[in-house]
Amino acid sequence: MLEFIKEKNGFKSYQAKGFKIYYGEKDAVAGDNNINPKETIYLIDGEVEIIINNKVGTVKAPAEFQVPEKTYHKITALTDIKFLVF
Repeated sequence: MLEFIKEKNGFKSYQAKGFKIYYGEKDAVAGDNNINPKETIYLIDGEVEIIINNKVGTVKAPAEFQVPEKTYHKITALTDIKFLVF
């Protein structure tokens, strides 16, 4: 079953069985904190700027990236985007 979690900062998030689904509008920001579990993120549509610690990069879908536990990270949507978080 898919459960709506929240809408915040241009993102809508849903809880699925074992993972979360995010839909973001262009210029939306996710993360921007260091209070996370270890995460594997699958960008399935769009393009983002990703900051992990002090490393900045641009990623286009389809792509996979890792965010270690308790690590500063920020995802900024350069286009409308969709991604999964495990």
